[in-house]
Amino acid sequence: MSDVSKGRLLRSFPEDLIKLCLLPAAKASVTSRGIRFKGIYYLCGLAIREQWLEKARAKGTYQVDISYDPRDMSQIYLRNIGDAPYEVCYLTDWQEKYGGKYLDEILYVQKAEKRVKQGYAERKLEARVNLSAKVEEIVTEAAELAKQTAFPTSK
Repeated sequence: MSDVSKGRLLRSFPEDLIKLCLLPAAKASVTSRGIRFKGIYYLCGLAIREQWLEKARAKGTYQVDISYDPRDMSQIYLRNIGDAPYEVCYLTDWQEKYGGKYLDEILYVQKAEKRVKQGYAERKLEARVNLSAKVEEIVTEAAELAKQTAFPTSK
């Protein structure tokens, strides 16, 4: 007797759903700027239709379940959302520099940008300290000159 006549059939699922289930899963934060994952911002039709960004602005950020392909961070996939098994989220316009990049590449670029920012902040602080010292020096010098200047007495 065959499996079909015994009532045993293989179950089939859509290929894209199988791929989604094989991708790594994580949590992302819904913020007023978009859906943030690893410092990258995404948007999707569902978030816009349901005004997630406005809700996050009013009530604070909240978490959603996602899957992602670390080989291409151009999009992430919201999981367990309503009736659909997933919703595709795309990079926001201002995050397009991360399009088509591996997750490791993006993390490397983010660390490099952070180091540059820290170096800039240190130079800015040093410039402020130097300016403060120079101002103090000028004030002290002016006070000394004022003491040396003789004022005529009034009649």
